Amino acid sequence: MVTAHTQEHRLHPITLVQRVILSLPGLVILLLTTWQSPDEGNLASLVVTILYAVVALPIIYLRYARFRYWITDTELVIHSGVLTRQHRNIPLDKIQNVEIVQRLLPRLTGTAQVQVVTAGSSAAEGVLQFVSLEEANRIREIVRSYNRLENRANGPADANPESANQGGELPELRSRLASAPRLSLYAMSIGRVLLSGVFRFSLLYIALIFSALQFFQPDPDKLADWIMRSRFEPVLEAMRASPFTSAVLAIIGAAALSWLSGIIVNLNKFFAFKLWKEGSKIGRRSGLLTVTEGSIPLKKIQALVVRTNPVMSAAGWSSLHVQTMGLDDNDSGHRVVVPFARTGETDEIAHSILDFDAIPAFIHVSQKRIMRLFVRYTLLLLALIATIRIWYPSIVWAVFVVPALFGTAYLQWKHHLYAVTDQMLAVKRGVINRRTWMLPLAKAQVFYATESFFQRRRGLRSVYVDSAGASSISRPVVIDVDREVADSLTNALYSRFKLATRSLDQASSGPSDRS
Repeated sequence: MVTAHTQEHRLHPITLVQRVILSLPGLVILLLTTWQSPDEGNLASLVVTILYAVVALPIIYLRYARFRYWITDTELVIHSGVLTRQHRNIPLDKIQNVEIVQRLLPRLTGTAQVQVVTAGSSAAEGVLQFVSLEEANRIREIVRSYNRLENRANGPADANPESANQGGELPELRSRLASAPRLSLYAMSIGRVLLSGVFRFSLLYIALIFSALQFFQPDPDKLADWIMRSRFEPVLEAMRASPFTSAVLAIIGAAALSWLSGIIVNLNKFFAFKLWKEGSKIGRRSGLLTVTEGSIPLKKIQALVVRTNPVMSAAGWSSLHVQTMGLDDNDSGHRVVVPFARTGETDEIAHSILDFDAIPAFIHVSQKRIMRLFVRYTLLLLALIATIRIWYPSIVWAVFVVPALFGTAYLQWKHHLYAVTDQMLAVKRGVINRRTWMLPLAKAQVFYATESFFQRRRGLRSVYVDSAGASSISRPVVIDVDREVADSLTNALYSRFKLATRSLDQASSGPSDRS
């Protein structure tokens, strides 16, 4: 049935201006390349400018003019394209998240970008760039209200969205359900945002700086004088006199720039970070220059992942991520819900999100894993030495690294643990990049045990648990447990999975279904 919000909508008119502005950096780069050849620069610049005016600007206008979208009672429809027309019909019940992104320029113009993510999608299924901020909030509320109505229809009460709509109750239900109470879970102070950047090194800005220097090729002495204003002449003299000193100072300078850029990146990304729980969703908002706000339905969360590293762990800090059905390519299928907090806080928030029982003491995998890893690392080192020795005979000294390989194998075993409850499998793994997976058994898809040729000789197996949205390089795997333990663990996981899914089915069914 057609409702008031089914009418066609266009993007905000300011979209034209913003897209032209966003296209200017590409034009500038093209002109810079022509200006490097003064003799031919004027003609080349004229040609590039004409092509931009004749080709780029009309395409920008046509993309805007042909873009249409509307929302029915069951789907979001998007028509777009200039030469190749695209017609996308996105069912509302498949939408996992509606994310509102406001970069600096849209914030100044009161507009926003809307990204629609569906289950199983590695990127936004639909993008509205740009609409007014009020329109972005309207779209998100329509999707939220539909999902709440779907949850109500699947619960004990009889509230089917179609029947409600036919009775004229849909707008009233949307208005009432949209006012669900919001429970604050976490907020980052500016001090924590800055401190989180201390634990992050970013080479992005350094790469940009050196790329710019390579392009413009400034005179090094003049550049140093311009930066330091001759106040650090003794340092420059020491660098000229000693190559070793120059190398050390360059490493220190690069580390300092990486450290500073990490702080800047985190400040821009997590400024004013807030996490909350509202009904059947968790929401988050953050950003300084680019403000991002979105939500994740609780039913779409497949696992929780606590991440840390040796330095953060020693200081008592960690971060919390969620694995969702829509895989996020930027972070191995994980979305950040707590960027930086005390370990006790992340554990408390994890329990608030999924409401699971306390995890008992973790169990180490088999100690045979130490020797298996040590033998593997040693054989790889010897093969590497034998190959390089053809050109560098002195590489034989690398055999003294063997004791360090044993220490590495021991640390791999020490930090690989697992635990099982009636509701959940928890797995810890990693020495530098430490992760703790907490996977609700009801969310699991497949349980299986494998053994390689070398594991079979040692009586070991690995237990794999796959869930929707799990990355092939980042998932909870219990590696190297005794064969009997692996079989018992697999059977126990499957039995508890059936119990957990049966409990969920009974909880979601109405009284008439259980009678």
